[in-house]
Amino acid sequence: SFGWFGRTGSSESIPGPRAVAGAVIGPGWRIAVTGATRWLVYGGLATVALLCVVAWRPFGKQIYVKMQGGKSIADRVREIEAGRGSRVIAEWAGNTVRDEIALIAIKQDHILELWIDGAYIKSYPLTAFSGALGPKRREGDLQIPEGIYGIDVLNPNSSFHLSMRVDYPNAYDRARGSRDGTADLGGDIYIHGKAASIGCLAVGDRAIEELFWLVAQYGKERVKVVIAPVDLRVRTFDDRPAGYDDLYTAIAGAMRPYIRAGAGKEAGNA
Repeated sequence: SFGWFGRTGSSESIPGPRAVAGAVIGPGWRIAVTGATRWLVYGGLATVALLCVVAWRPFGKQIYVKMQGGKSIADRVREIEAGRGSRVIAEWAGNTVRDEIALIAIKQDHILELWIDGAYIKSYPLTAFSGALGPKRREGDLQIPEGIYGIDVLNPNSSFHLSMRVDYPNAYDRARGSRDGTADLGGDIYIHGKAASIGCLAVGDRAIEELFWLVAQYGKERVKVVIAPVDLRVRTFDDRPAGYDDLYTAIAGAMRPYIRAGAGKEAGNA
């Protein structure tokens, strides 16, 4: 049932079961393919195709980017390390992030705080801002989201120098949108360089180089992004929209471990 191999035109060909198809596999060679053999061939081709897809995922995009003249994440990391000096990079190049990198964005104050393993490192001023205080609810509302997020993509070829995509909408946003009947919540929210924003956190080129380097070195899975309307560690957000108490309680709780020395110690009620 597995067919047979033979030299075409050779008297030494070994007869086998009745062939239902034939395929030339080399100069003067053929394989007589039975029904069972055909399915083995199809299965082998499918396996090869699957392996190609799996191999493409980690390497294919970088190959494509190279072909288009773009740069990989590794290229950008090397450029950042060889470029202008950075205290953050100099201090952390030989260290290890044990737990997490936390990025705390406070919209009212126009700042993005960097914390590593629970220690405050520095603050970056936002170089642009869009929308008002309050959550993002739909595509096109220009709002910067508010909530607790991660980073799911590093873009080394961003139009805004470098960028890191925030994983908005998260599970809370999707559930909220479903309750509100909002089908299109928007997306593609980034922390990036330059000084322009349509719902993103713009921090300028120097700042995004430091943040991009840290995340590339230590992994996206270690990053927590908390975006708040006001500093809920020390004040309340009185202008919250109705029905969002659970969101701001969660944001306040996520911010509470990150208290800077000399700052107010009493966290405001969400």
